[in-house]
Amino acid sequence: MLSIIASVTLFFSMGFYSQNLLLAERSQFVSLLQTARAEAMQNIDNKPHGLAIDTNGDSEYILFSGSNLITSESENRISIPYDPRFQLASGTPSEIVFSQLSGESNYEGEILMIDSLRPQSIATVTINYEGAIY
Repeated sequence: MLSIIASVTLFFSMGFYSQNLLLAERSQFVSLLQTARAEAMQNIDNKPHGLAIDTNGDSEYILFSGSNLITSESENRISIPYDPRFQLASGTPSEIVFSQLSGESNYEGEILMIDSLRPQSIATVTINYEGAIY
């Protein structure tokens, strides 16, 4: 009887742990998007700011200032690794850029973050045309 209870508890706790990892990864992603938007709205470096996603297959996000990652100055880039277990759904742009002062985004829509070990676990990030992130 005790082993049945222990196995059921372990099963549910692993699901809970996995879901918390996904939510933590989503929180990091949202925080980085908000940072890029805030810097664009504050007109830091007199440039737009953005977030590039996994540009080299290195499982990293890159904060940058400029119209796109390629033309941005390398000293103004910040790389933040992410857990490769969590993948963004196909159709997610490789860069999301926010306009100076207004904070408007070049992307509007939902971004799905999927746990590759538990594909039924999905977190959603939404960006509207004004650049609001939720």
